[in-house]
Amino acid sequence: MKTILWWLGAGAVGLLLSACGSTSPKPVTGSNNGTVVVAEAPLSYPNWFFPVISVQASSNTNLQTVALLYKPLLTLTNKDTIDYPRSLASNITYNKTGTVYTIHLNPKYYWSNGTPVTSKDFVFTWNILKASSEPTPHLPWSYLGVGIGGLPQDWGSAVATGPHTVVVTLTRSVNPHLVFVERLGPNRAGPRGGVESLSASYGPGIELY
Repeated sequence: MKTILWWLGAGAVGLLLSACGSTSPKPVTGSNNGTVVVAEAPLSYPNWFFPVISVQASSNTNLQTVALLYKPLLTLTNKDTIDYPRSLASNITYNKTGTVYTIHLNPKYYWSNGTPVTSKDFVFTWNILKASSEPTPHLPWSYLGVGIGGLPQDWGSAVATGPHTVVVTLTRSVNPHLVFVERLGPNRAGPRGGVESLSASYGPGIELY
């Protein structure tokens, strides 16, 4: 896992996207498909494009870029209720003890290359998030959200049980509302297939989960 953390930190995932330098903003008309042009503040271009943001890359520009690129697992309304039509997940159920959560991803979402967002993408990102949150010495980079929502001590495992189904197990019982708001809700799935393709192009040694 250290290998892929180093690789992502080095900016290879940036090859998945095309970033433009700062130019004079021009009027842009909206459409259902195509390219979105975003005006940047002077001298504040994004340099991190993966949904698990490191402490070193925690600039407002990077946070806003990631928020625009990836849909969160759960979108909340202004009353802290779940807006499933606008969420990556179409439904989440949990057991009586609040330790096991079954996530059903909405199959309507696709990556820009036309491949569907699947449970493997979510588990892949979950494992990177956990690995970059551990108090392990000499990590290439650490996740910005360490300590929020009981991370990493309360986070157990995430297992893909179907193309769009993930079972998440916590290490202790937690109020489901807190899980939705602090633990699962803000998570985003990263493009496992894109990283896998770059791994094949740039050589072996990238650990995928």
